[in-house]
Amino acid sequence: MNKTMSASKAKNNFGYLLDEVYVKGRSVIITRNNKPIAKMSPVYSYENTNQLSSLTLKDNEYKKVKKYMNEFRENFKFSY
Repeated sequence: MNKTMSASKAKNNFGYLLDEVYVKGRSVIITRNNKPIAKMSPVYSYENTNQLSSLTLKDNEYKKVKKYMNEFRENFKFSY
């Protein structure tokens, strides 16, 4: 089942949108004025060669990964 998101919400939550598509392997329909205008899908669903597989994490697993990533970023700040 595809997830639906408004264009303004997609713009404001682009990082989350990328996670939905790549990490969870879900396609997202982007709407404007409640009309579908675009579909974002994982790139590996279009490639015929060297297919990658998504991580296909469950929601609770995904939340744990995000939590640990945020903790890592807070504890290990890098200067470039």
